[in-house]
Amino acid sequence: MGRVEGVNTTKDAINRWSPSYVLLVGIAAGFPDNKAALGDVLVSSLVVDYELQKISDDPTWWDKLLRRQPKSRENYRFQPYNADTRLLQAAQNFITVNWTARITTPRPVSGKPTARFGPMATGDKVVARRALVDSLLRGWPKLIGLEMEAGGVASACFQSPKRPGSFMVRGVSDLADNNKGTDSVEQWRAYAAEVAATYAISLLSSGPLPIEAAASEFKRHTDHALQNPRLQIPGLQKSIRRNEIEEVEDQLGLGMSVVLTGEAGTGKTGIGQMLATAARSAGKEVLLLDARLVEHVNDEAQLRNTF
Repeated sequence: MGRVEGVNTTKDAINRWSPSYVLLVGIAAGFPDNKAALGDVLVSSLVVDYELQKISDDPTWWDKLLRRQPKSRENYRFQPYNADTRLLQAAQNFITVNWTARITTPRPVSGKPTARFGPMATGDKVVARRALVDSLLRGWPKLIGLEMEAGGVASACFQSPKRPGSFMVRGVSDLADNNKGTDSVEQWRAYAAEVAATYAISLLSSGPLPIEAAASEFKRHTDHALQNPRLQIPGLQKSIRRNEIEEVEDQLGLGMSVVLTGEAGTGKTGIGQMLATAARSAGKEVLLLDARLVEHVNDEAQLRNTF
């Protein structure tokens, strides 16, 4: 348990096996504020380490007015780590109704688990206090849950010269509130653990790795698409800075999809080229495609067959 043990264990695993990917699978607390419920699957798009903090007792103006002792305040210095892009994209496109049939542990109440995607908080605390959850959500409103090891695992992967991709799947075993530890919540632990493991196994069985053939096709289409757009306006010495680039990358970093719209000639194609070039420089697999090549597609099934 904890980030330090996460770092040590991950470093040992990397040194022994030199993996390309490190998966962290287990249970976690879910945040119902962002629809996470007991028994759901949490797929982390971003790990947010909240342990680095500045704790102060500087009085507010209200404290000074009432001449009272100030309350201790915690200012979080969040450290984010991105999930592996390939596995995250595979999970976001993992659509099957069969994986839940592999679960053998009885579900405490009727229903089926739902996969939730989003950033997850990580720290060394076993949390059963709603006040901490509220303070974390003020800093990262999209958090879907909280756990204790991912900060160490992600840090070990990031600092390793081999740089394996890190990816986390968690089953919701509690909601980080006062009910943690009660019989009605404890009965979810075994089910949540198997839900996470079953989802991870089913995802890997769907064949997201290796993807060398797909990467080769991506490169061919992207190389072709990058030949056409012009990024400079005649008479100007350099390209115009586009603030949209940073805005789009911020959304993609949160696991969100982005649609660019605008009148002809406003620079949508140029923005696409800039995004593709930057992502390639960061070592990501990129598909930049002229939409006219898929204009015959009428539904999702045809789109999947095309790709």
